[in-house]
Amino acid sequence: MPTGVRPNIPRAKRDGLDLDLATLCAAGPGALEPDDHYRLKTYGVCAQRQDDLFMIRLRVAGGQIDREQVAAVAEGARRYADGNVHLTTRQNVELHSVALTDVPALYEELDAVGLAGRSACGHTIRNVMACPESGTSVDEPFDVVPDALRISRLLVERSSELNVALPSRLNIVLGGCTTCGLDALTNDIGLVARVRDGECGYQLWAGGSLGTAPRLSMLLRPFIGRDEAWPAVWTIVEWFCGEGSIEQVARGRLKFLLEERGEPTFRNAFEKRFAKLRAEEQPPVPTVEPATPELIERALAFAPSPGWCETVRPERRPGLATVTVRVPLGDMSAGAFEAVAALAIGNTVHLSRDQNLVLRSVPVERVPDLLDGLAALGYGPAGDRSSIDVRACPGLTFCSLAITGSQPLALALETALAARPDLPRDFSIAVSGCPNSCARQQVADVGLTGTKLRLGGRTDVGYQLSLGADLAQGAVGIPLLKLFEEEVADAVVAVVENWVALRRPAEPMASTFRRVGLERIAAAVALRLRPDDDRFTSDDAGEEDAA
Repeated sequence: MPTGVRPNIPRAKRDGLDLDLATLCAAGPGALEPDDHYRLKTYGVCAQRQDDLFMIRLRVAGGQIDREQVAAVAEGARRYADGNVHLTTRQNVELHSVALTDVPALYEELDAVGLAGRSACGHTIRNVMACPESGTSVDEPFDVVPDALRISRLLVERSSELNVALPSRLNIVLGGCTTCGLDALTNDIGLVARVRDGECGYQLWAGGSLGTAPRLSMLLRPFIGRDEAWPAVWTIVEWFCGEGSIEQVARGRLKFLLEERGEPTFRNAFEKRFAKLRAEEQPPVPTVEPATPELIERALAFAPSPGWCETVRPERRPGLATVTVRVPLGDMSAGAFEAVAALAIGNTVHLSRDQNLVLRSVPVERVPDLLDGLAALGYGPAGDRSSIDVRACPGLTFCSLAITGSQPLALALETALAARPDLPRDFSIAVSGCPNSCARQQVADVGLTGTKLRLGGRTDVGYQLSLGADLAQGAVGIPLLKLFEEEVADAVVAVVENWVALRRPAEPMASTFRRVGLERIAAAVALRLRPDDDRFTSDDAGEEDAA
């Protein structure tokens, strides 16, 4: 939206958010009132830094997208956007630089294949995320995607009533593998797959969020059946809408409401309402089966000729593999998006929360050909979830909230680390162009948050460096050091060198640094960069926004 123009979100909610998309878009951006910008946001139409262009965010429920949908997204990118597709850390797909007048035609084509932007942004219930290896990995108890699709559908059907009542956004995630199970700690509602006495169900977590004031979730129920998942989710949504206030824009998140009311109050209210809702007739629950006890040694024994690695992993069924396709910064051309999807076995491709694509159920004998096909397209599996696959938001390139250019910095970091093959790769980096958590920098081994700095008489943009994130131990990263942009690459290299110098065998970065002392590591990096500067900080964080 134009610089200086900000909607009054509470007023927009009170006046109503439903709109005639075709009529509003046809009038062009010059005819938009400030509150119209927020209404459009709840339809997935978001302002860019360029006043006359918009970003379109599409919900991909459960992160599962089929070839027909891929083709529609690619064609939309070519006809209406800048020809590229952006994959987000919330398993959404974004198209950038779309003219407002083209939005209705684009949405009509996408709606025809089951893709929608409704409730993809703003104070809505965002995309319902799911483990991209659900139902195939050796440690996922059962396939959670059917439940993610069902919950997403039921919530989007209620968009008109919900989006005017929600105090802020809600993020929901389902998963059960080693990695995705931890995602429940950092989302408003987390469902972690479990099997108890042969019954598929979930641990229920609530109240987690990142942003400028990270809070990890509370365990609300150790086990609920799959048929109880929807009433449990709806109970939390109801309580949030009823107890929260749409007037509290900056502190409207569920985590702040839990802090204000107290966990015991929330837990008691949940138990009373949940008992009533789960006794009511529920929408049909799709059938899933618990994972069969395949022998993991057989799955491991049927290895592809390149061997197993972090990005070519065994599936539960012997003879099948999952391949993760590294998509640098989550950006790819429309043609590449289609071409990679065409290499998939079957009709679906899965989006990961690390901005990559996941191709499942690849026969091990076909893995070499698949890797050759990816290489021919300029893609490869190497580096997934490692230091040479930096997570980054769009930053100043498109985002109207960004303070810094996160993507150029991310590329500079990948280049700097690629020039140091002697350094380990088994750590993660995430770069955000503002204090919001689109890149999930608060849970990366090395987190970088764009901000404005005042150091040594100089005022400029730069980054806060965070270290020490270890979700398995209940820890998020701590902001420790102020860095001007040109110093970041050297600082990150210094961080890694310090880790190498101090780590015990196979010790993760967070464990090393917390054992030695996070402040001491930050001080060592600061002294190496500029011996006379005081680099410790926690005073530049701004209020959390609904990115």
